[in-house]
Parts: sequence; C-alpha cells; structure tokens
Amino acid sequence: GYSVAAGFALGCVCLGLGSNAPGLADLQLHTWLLRYVHGGPEMTMPGAATRDHKQNPNHDPATCSSLIMEPDGINTSVTSPAGCIALALVFLRTNCEAVASRIQVPQNLFQLDYVRPDFAMLRLGARCVIMG
Repeated sequence: GYSVAAGFALGCVCLGLGSNAPGLADLQLHTWLLRYVHGGPEMTMPGAATRDHKQNPNHDPATCSSLIMEPDGINTSVTSPAGCIALALVFLRTNCEAVASRIQVPQNLFQLDYVRPDFAMLRLGARCVIMG
C-alpha cells in the first residue's frame, strides 16, 4: 500500500530525469532502488539519516508489546513493487541500458521459481518503459 504510493511519488517527482535528477544525483538513487527490488542486506544511510542499532538497555521484552522481530535484510515482498515503479518512472524513456540491464528478469524455469510472477511482470514492464 504505502510503499507503492511512495514509489509512484518518487517516480513522479523525478519523472524521466534518470541519474541527472537535480539535488538527487549524489544519492545514487538507482543503486538504492535496485537493492529494494532484488533484496539483500540493508545499506547504511548517508549522513544524519543513520539509524542507531544499539538496543536500549532499559528495554524489557516482558513489558513491551511493540517489539517486532524481523530478520536482517530487506523485505522484498513490500519493497519490490515500489522499487520497480520508481525505477521505471525515474528512468522513463531514457534508454539507460546500465540500469535496465540490472533489473533481473527470470530467464528460465529455475529462476522463475524464486521470483513471484507479479514481480517478474513488474520487472519486465520497468525494463520496457526504461528502454522505450
């Protein structure tokens, strides 16, 4: 829900600007979005946006009900559609082969077992929109 809306918002703000989006060129936006599409370990945020991963010494799990245990890494079930949409809109008709080639579309049945069909369709659509 919200992540897809954020992907559309980012894509519309930077519509068709590619890597030359003013004010965003130094953030390597395509690297972040590709990480959200394909998954992997979380990247450290630049500058003041870093999160402190130290646990609060006063934290008592027995009295706290808001603790959510998630594994390390990115939850691609949430982030992949938003990343595909944002990449497609940011690089809309830029013919940027460097970004389009990094959007991995399953090439055989074995690879298709590891990617949800709706995500594979989004990736294919994103590549076509970028190269269109």
